[in-house]
Amino acid sequence: MSTLLEDEPSAKRARLSETNEDGSDSTEWRERKEDEKEQSFGGNLAGDVLGLKAEKGAGEGCCPGSWDTKINAESPFKENDDCERGHAFGTEGVSGKVEVSEKVEERVLKEHKVKEIIQKEKKEEEIIDEESIREDLKEGIQDEILHGEVDNEEQQEGDEVGIADEQSGVQSGQQSEDRFAEAMRHGLMEPDVEITEYVGTEAGFSGILKERYSDFMVNEIDQEGNVVHLTDTAIPLSSKDPEVMANEEIDTNDLLNEEERQSLSSFLMHKGMEKEVVLKAPEDKAVRAAKHLAVHREFERLDTRTEQRNGRRVILAFIRQRGRDASRCAMRWEKGRPKYCRFAVYKENIDTNGVVSLFAKLLRMRHAAFSYVGTKDKRAVTVQHMAVCRVTAERMVALNRALPNARVGNFQYVPRPLRLGDLQGNHFTIVLRNISGSKEQVDKAMCSLRDVGFINYYGMQRFGTTAIPTYMIGRAILRDQWDEAVDLVLKSRPGAERTHTIRCREVWTRTKDSRAALKELPDQRGVEAQLLLGLIHHGKPGPAAFSSISRNTRLMYVHSYQSLLWNRAASLRRHKFGLHAVPGDLIQRGGTVVVLGKDDEEETSINDVVLPLPGYEVKYPTNCVGDAYRTWLAEDGLQPAQLRHRVRDYALAGTYRSLIVRPTDVTWKITPYDDPNIPLMPTDVDIMEGRSIEPFPAEGALRALHLAFSLPPASYATMAVREVLKMDTSIRNQSQLNSKLPSCRSYSTMATPTRMLQ
Repeated sequence: MSTLLEDEPSAKRARLSETNEDGSDSTEWRERKEDEKEQSFGGNLAGDVLGLKAEKGAGEGCCPGSWDTKINAESPFKENDDCERGHAFGTEGVSGKVEVSEKVEERVLKEHKVKEIIQKEKKEEEIIDEESIREDLKEGIQDEILHGEVDNEEQQEGDEVGIADEQSGVQSGQQSEDRFAEAMRHGLMEPDVEITEYVGTEAGFSGILKERYSDFMVNEIDQEGNVVHLTDTAIPLSSKDPEVMANEEIDTNDLLNEEERQSLSSFLMHKGMEKEVVLKAPEDKAVRAAKHLAVHREFERLDTRTEQRNGRRVILAFIRQRGRDASRCAMRWEKGRPKYCRFAVYKENIDTNGVVSLFAKLLRMRHAAFSYVGTKDKRAVTVQHMAVCRVTAERMVALNRALPNARVGNFQYVPRPLRLGDLQGNHFTIVLRNISGSKEQVDKAMCSLRDVGFINYYGMQRFGTTAIPTYMIGRAILRDQWDEAVDLVLKSRPGAERTHTIRCREVWTRTKDSRAALKELPDQRGVEAQLLLGLIHHGKPGPAAFSSISRNTRLMYVHSYQSLLWNRAASLRRHKFGLHAVPGDLIQRGGTVVVLGKDDEEETSINDVVLPLPGYEVKYPTNCVGDAYRTWLAEDGLQPAQLRHRVRDYALAGTYRSLIVRPTDVTWKITPYDDPNIPLMPTDVDIMEGRSIEPFPAEGALRALHLAFSLPPASYATMAVREVLKMDTSIRNQSQLNSKLPSCRSYSTMATPTRMLQ
């Protein structure tokens, strides 16, 4: 009986017999099977059949004349796949089966998986122009990067100029809000992370924090003490050509004559016919720069440069590079230009890592190419500096047309990246809505915050938002309990999550099968997917498999455990000794930390007291607080010496943190309002684009507290707000508070888009 092979002439196929007369495989047939196996490992389609068993008879195949195909349980291919993939050989009436050994099949699976991983990890640095950015967004890149945390369908309903109506955002995002609110029913509250004490003793009052994310604004304070704002998105003209400079005194309209305009227009209409257009270059440098500017303004698709041709200076106009050619062009960095482009990043309702991932994806760069000093809140409007190596302002500003909730501007070329210590702190502008306190209560609480300060707790953001806090994972890592650490990341938990994440967790909890769990995740950039890929690659839980998670995330786990112990120590210290320095406290004087003796007790302020984050290089208080540190570590199966972990990334040297922080630049006012859906303060983009908020009524049904203050790095503004209100600031508690306040019916714990940027 002959067998059909689609790539063979029919006459030759008829001569190719599957079996000898005695029923054994013919030599020719065996050779063909070996050829097919060899091709499969090269990625050819013939290899796909190695996961299938072909059975006798036509049966109910996916096309006329096909075999009835069944799929092995471990096959990576789907039943009734395309004919070219599902059938490599066979026709009606052919007897016998194509048997594939388990060893070969396992090899096929491994080859496919390795190839897939290599393809995912392969990076390519190429410039992205506006058209390719838009195309990427059409393919859903933004949704992948943001992991579905922002309702992109509601964001895309914004108008053409990029500003959407917030009311429609509230309605269209209701389902996402309800899902997030359900998740927060099982989230952490302040006592769960040892936040229990206050500085002041005055009565508190209620108010809603972050009812809208535009109610919480954060602006970095740079090294020179300037508050960072986004004020413009203009490209520095010197970034195109050393001679392209702004010269407002020269009228650019008369610098191009009619002949030159016609030449440039014809050049654009018949692009490809000529490489460039040669224009006369004025002798005066300022006039020459203005002529460059005139070309750029009238012909946006053209770039220009000055060159020497035949002993005279000319201006060359050419079509702006795109795609791969532009990538090579970008490597020719302008001579004398500093290596880094620094810029201000304005973002709404996305965390810093998320927006950097978005930049990296759209620019085809590594995440590590971008430097920044600290991560800012997700549910907020924030502005901070970033820097990127050898990327022009033109490339960065092109992103503004594609980013729905971020914008870049205030470009400057600088000689080095941003580093730790390159900022003095952050300035916060916050609105607390629907406050219940009287003016006297508010003034008393704000004066206490200004004059005394607040306990410098690590805020709720430090510990995650799910029922499994990040400190539990960190504790398992420090104890080298890798099975537990992996399970804490992957196992099921109460609260609502994205559907495919829930399915992934359920599969893992039930089977502990990394491959099966990974199949449930369409987006393989999240923490769960990264860990599952590490388990597949390394075969078992351990430091190597866990290292597949990004370093920042892994460090967050162990630092979260340190933060928990610090919070616990701060609560104990406040409860035991109040707001006075006592013998045995650690005091920071200059750059040195010393133990306070009895003789210096009266002269020392509570603002000088520090507490250690546990580590192998720090001192501990010599009073009962120091003893408590050692007791807590022992209860968790750890000793201070064990914090020098065998894996370098998890080795905790420790550091010191002030017990009390006193904000600076503190201001406040009470504002009446009626509509809970309107913004109560303008953003940087509002100011830059000349938009103003609605005027406040003289008297309103509701009242909001506007407060502003500056804090040093690593201090949490939510803990300052907590001190003012004397109430739990966790999202879980805020959700419960909202349910009791009908006047705030529009409150959502998810994103309520106040601005949509393009």
